[in-house]
Amino acid sequence: MNKPYFDFHVHPLIKPFGHACKRLLKYNKHLDPQYFSREWLEANHPSILKDFLNPRSKASLWNDKRPCRILNKLFGELAFAKFSQSNLTAARAGNSRVVSLSLYPIEKEFLSQSFDQKLTGLPLFKNIVTGVSDARIKYIQGSDYRYFDDTVAQYEYLKTSAELSRGTKQEFFLASTYSEIEDLLQEHPSAIIGFISIEGANVFYPTKEVRKADIPHVLENIEIVKKWEYPPLMVSLAHHFYNGFVSHEESLVKMVRNLGNIDQSKGCNEELSLIPGFHYYTAEGISVIEKLLDNSCGRRILIDLKHIDYRGRKEYYQHIKKNYNNEVPVVFSHAAVGAETEEGWFNNWTINLNNDDIKAVWETRGLIGLELDQRLLGFNEYLKYCKDQDIKIHRQSPEFNAALIWNAAKYIANECAGILHNTPGENRTNAWCCISVGSDFDGLINPVNGYPTLRYFKRLEDELTKYAKDFLNEPSRLLHKYSPASATELVEGLMTTNGLQFLKTNFRKTEHPAYNSYLTSKPVLS
Repeated sequence: MNKPYFDFHVHPLIKPFGHACKRLLKYNKHLDPQYFSREWLEANHPSILKDFLNPRSKASLWNDKRPCRILNKLFGELAFAKFSQSNLTAARAGNSRVVSLSLYPIEKEFLSQSFDQKLTGLPLFKNIVTGVSDARIKYIQGSDYRYFDDTVAQYEYLKTSAELSRGTKQEFFLASTYSEIEDLLQEHPSAIIGFISIEGANVFYPTKEVRKADIPHVLENIEIVKKWEYPPLMVSLAHHFYNGFVSHEESLVKMVRNLGNIDQSKGCNEELSLIPGFHYYTAEGISVIEKLLDNSCGRRILIDLKHIDYRGRKEYYQHIKKNYNNEVPVVFSHAAVGAETEEGWFNNWTINLNNDDIKAVWETRGLIGLELDQRLLGFNEYLKYCKDQDIKIHRQSPEFNAALIWNAAKYIANECAGILHNTPGENRTNAWCCISVGSDFDGLINPVNGYPTLRYFKRLEDELTKYAKDFLNEPSRLLHKYSPASATELVEGLMTTNGLQFLKTNFRKTEHPAYNSYLTSKPVLS
């Protein structure tokens, strides 16, 4: 068996969980988290439970909606892909066996009513974009939707899906530590192994409103999550909209914002307080950071820096250096490079990585997951460079598109080599060791042409290996001194071993009191 591929950020739940909600909403006005547990479904709706493992059902993580050659090109070049990118069938076919499964209760602002819904009564555009079903969208727009309830419901849906797969050909496991992942890889050679992450700290609010009065409940909910059987490795503090904690970056393309009646401006790229060293955070945001990083009440949950304002990111780096001696790793679950270069290869959108970000990841022994979104990776910028240099390319060519990923990885490694070279006593010798893949598949992205789903990671590995061979055959320079000796080893690091090594160091069990299930002990809403 070939080495399993690693992905630091995927969203396989968004579409199937939405359709599972649709099924349940036929019978219930409110979606209690327990409705997604195996025990409740077996007793009440066994037909829905059966769908969780049925690859033909839209309510299944295994539903493999393939790209349409014509429509994929049309939608992909405009804004977003209209097919399933990270479903477990594609993951198994592509040997993407260790994946970070992101829980994402959709922010209410994302699904505000647009003109088509006001005209027809149906959220047509929002459903085209998200694919989560009209029923799910209307539920989120209604008064019963609650962020933390939805988070726990997604967690229960994942656990139920994993339990149902035991002993079948569709083996899927959740893991709570790296040692569990290591054992599962050996004992189940074709299984998919997921570890949990969360995108957007808004998920800890007890309702879908951002209210200071609810901060005690937010902190209590963080403690509950820490005591899950499968606690998350990381949580991104920010996402698409202001959540009362931190300033965020603009993240949606103009067409989606305009057609969807979406406003990201509140709290976007602006100072939020006069707190020394934390101008881009609120006092509530600082309390959330400290609760997540506190390992006295359960396992530490790392802060995923994606979506935080670029100046706020720098403030966070100063904080962990001063207060944690850089022993808390900086992670970007899905990111691209935004640095300005002579060639102009990259998209310098400030949501992307700058040199301060790369330095912080390196110094804290963190990890970057390269996002396989052609916009963020600089597709248009690299296309222009090739045309200016009279380099013949084909927009759909896997070779051309792999260059987007290679350019980003090489730039990051080169920056790390410079830091490594100037750090006396540093025991690391591989400047590429902090880079992995964090595709963001199914996260409203435009996947890189040639690699639209998890099925295509072997092709990506092959193309990156060609670039690595060319690089290693170039005249020697500083980066060569801090690179693996072979192209195969270098690319295996990017696709597999760097991510697994990070988990080995940081995904470990912490002793904590027994988990009192949220399903039987909920915090009281104010």
